[in-house]
Amino acid sequence: MNILFITHETSRTGAPHVILYFIQWIRKYHPQHKIYMVSLKRESISSSFEALCDGFIELEDLKSSQNLGLKKQLLNKAGLLSEKTLKEKWFRIIKNWKINVIHANTVISIPIGAEIKMAFDIKTLIAHVHELEVIIQQKLPNLCKFDEHVSHYITASDLVRDNLIGNHNLPHHKVSRVYECSTPLDSSFKKTAGLNDKIVVGASGTVHWRKGSDLFIQTALQFCKLFPEVTIEFQWLGYCDPNEQLIIEKDLKKARLLDRVYFLGISNEPLEVFKNFDLFLLLSREDPFPLVAIEVGSIGIPIICFEDATGTVEVLKNCGIIVPYLDTTAVALAINYYILNHSLYQAHSNNIKSVFNQFTPDLICPQYYQIITQIENR
Repeated sequence: MNILFITHETSRTGAPHVILYFIQWIRKYHPQHKIYMVSLKRESISSSFEALCDGFIELEDLKSSQNLGLKKQLLNKAGLLSEKTLKEKWFRIIKNWKINVIHANTVISIPIGAEIKMAFDIKTLIAHVHELEVIIQQKLPNLCKFDEHVSHYITASDLVRDNLIGNHNLPHHKVSRVYECSTPLDSSFKKTAGLNDKIVVGASGTVHWRKGSDLFIQTALQFCKLFPEVTIEFQWLGYCDPNEQLIIEKDLKKARLLDRVYFLGISNEPLEVFKNFDLFLLLSREDPFPLVAIEVGSIGIPIICFEDATGTVEVLKNCGIIVPYLDTTAVALAINYYILNHSLYQAHSNNIKSVFNQFTPDLICPQYYQIITQIENR
């Protein structure tokens, strides 16, 4: 079987990492298959994909002059090289790959997957959907128009599945939920019983409205007003755009939170940062099944999150606290509830480690593979 993976980008974010884990798993357990990839945008882990694939196309690279003949270089420099010419180039490459199955990772990849499927009369197109409704409306509002080309959908959570069926009229039998996966960080790590004198409340992700970085600051403000006697820090790990950083710094200064809230930026050793967290706030407005929740959960850090906002809620029984959507006061109260209830904290810490250690590539990737092979062989 020759499988073509299409990814919207090769960044250090959730959806590309899930596919990276899947390709690594295929290479390990089913090396007879040929693996190819088309990436729509070059990012920081492109080399990891290239090393695993039998063929790799970076569409941005094809547009660069060094990959073109002299005549086309001149046309490209003048802005006269057509998209049609570029498409012909990478279509010729894909034709030689003799693809059997297309795996379109994220809704952004579905249109190009459908185009390739029609161009080469490929039987199977799997759409792996990691997005909820706002992002779908922003990136592919006409999703249902591609349904005739999609053989099957894999969704990252029940929340995603129900949205596709309820809001996009996709047929139930074509949609399967398989939770995301991530590699275990440190199975030997164990949180201490209860919370220490200094509490560290963490969050992680790119600083963005979807991830709720603004709500993180509001939660800190609410907590410090309600419980000023508690020694506490709020730490956010993840990339922050410089312009956004200026806004955050002004907010923290005006709210008198500069000694309580810290945006740490990117770390090459996120595990060491996560180990300092006592609690994890998942304040996303939309987050299908974030990998960071798997990672912090697997080392025993209880999670507080919003209902109706993330698929993580579906597996958080007895290992976290779910609060009403956007209710930052409720988040602050939940933090304090853990501080006051050491036995509950320890129980949730033990439980969450057990729950989230189920979402490893070795346990999840066989489910992806089974769906693909069943659809291809039917």
